[in-house]
This record gives sequence, structure tokens and C-alpha cells, in this order.
Amino acid sequence: MLGIAALAAFMTAQLIAPSSASAGTCRTPGCGGSVSNGTGGTIAVTNCWKTGGFAYGEKHPCMTNGWNLYADNAGVRLGPYDTSDGYYYYYDVDGFRVYSGCTVSGYWQGGSVFSYYRSPSQSPMWVRIAGLGRANITRIAC
Repeated sequence: MLGIAALAAFMTAQLIAPSSASAGTCRTPGCGGSVSNGTGGTIAVTNCWKTGGFAYGEKHPCMTNGWNLYADNAGVRLGPYDTSDGYYYYYDVDGFRVYSGCTVSGYWQGGSVFSYYRSPSQSPMWVRIAGLGRANITRIAC
């Protein structure tokens, strides 16, 4: 039986471990990470990633094409009750943003619960989605 520390290490490795899907682009629904926004607010997502489990700033450093629904290396804001699954360039989402002064909560595919908070004095934080992971956002509170 896995101990708590071993289980936590395994869960962390699953979250931030690179995979072929998150390392590049894919053009088939379900081929990579995804985000489901189950709230009445908006959540920003990116279809690219550099390194590490988190990144900081208004835009992710990999977003060389800015906010663009029709490009790789870009980001988009998912509206209320929207999902990335229906957007061609976002079949493989690599991360979502937590605004300054906000908490974003939800659960990963498989049931692990998450909650990320940024104080008003901190810059926005991007949370990585590795491989085929799915982040189901259930609450955004600012």
C-alpha cells in the first residue's frame, strides 16, 4: 500500500510530468489536456507551456501569439459553462490562469480536488495541465 508521501509524490508527478500530448500540438478532440468551466465566470487557458508546474504573469510566457482562438502558442478566455473541447486549437490545453485576488477551485479528472489562491499583491499564476489531464473548474471567487 502506498504511503501518503508516496501518493502525494505520484499525484504531483502526474500533474507536472511532460508528455507527448502536452509537449506539442494535436488536432483530434480528446488528444490532450482540457478545461471545463462549470462557473458563471471566465477562465483563461493556454495551448502551450514552457517548463515547470506553474508560471506567472498576465499572459503565459509561451503565448507568442497572444489571445487568439485560431493559433498555437496562444491563450483564450473560456466563458461561463464552456469547455476547451470544442475549439480546434485548444484540443490540447496546457494550463489555466488564477487571477490576483482570486481562488480557482475544482477537481482533476479522476476526482482529486484542487484550490489555487493568489493574493491581491501577487501576480496571476498559471497552473499546468499535463498529458490528457482534465481540470473541471467549479468555483472562481474574487
